[in-house]
Amino acid sequence: MLFLHLKDTRNQLILFWLLGLAVTVGFSESAPAAQRYVAAAPALALMVAFSLKQFGDLLTHITPRRQRWIETSLLVLVALLAADDARFYFQNYTHNNDFGGFNTQVAQRLADRMRQELPGVDLVFCGYPYMGYDSIATLPYLAPAVHYYNVKDAWGSPDTPVPPGDHIFFAFLPDHDSDRQAVAEAYPGGAWSEEFTSSGHPLYWLYDYMRPPGT
Repeated sequence: MLFLHLKDTRNQLILFWLLGLAVTVGFSESAPAAQRYVAAAPALALMVAFSLKQFGDLLTHITPRRQRWIETSLLVLVALLAADDARFYFQNYTHNNDFGGFNTQVAQRLADRMRQELPGVDLVFCGYPYMGYDSIATLPYLAPAVHYYNVKDAWGSPDTPVPPGDHIFFAFLPDHDSDRQAVAEAYPGGAWSEEFTSSGHPLYWLYDYMRPPGT
């Protein structure tokens, strides 16, 4: 429909807008990256509106007596399109996508979990060699009352931390099965819980241990 009215300068503006953006972004690094095409969204919205307007004018030309009904139907169609976009974004896209790397997800989810505990609890974080408790500032920032200890090598090594508190949490990233088993043997009687990504893959394991009185 834009090409059918190519002499209209308003249509030329939209076409040059998209063409210029495609050329400039196409030569940039990682051209398919979505954030590079944000500037195209207004032009595409104008194209949708233009198409609906042209379609409405065509129907009105065929059946002029139903002009009000046609205009009302197009407005309803626009509202339905907007509602469907909102549904897709808030119910589908945001719920089924993780907008950060694996470590970022661990930091956010674990911080949310530890904020539920009373201040002063100990947390031993076993994520070597890829991540420590304070590798991403989200964890210590959102859960500042947690006393944390980083495990930097296999459990039982000379630098293995020994938390002094009575209520201790142990967090393990995937691929630390032997460390989880060693902790369960050294601190028996705790409770395990597991956190998953939105796609169902393990994010981390959490071991909640309460030291028996007198030990």
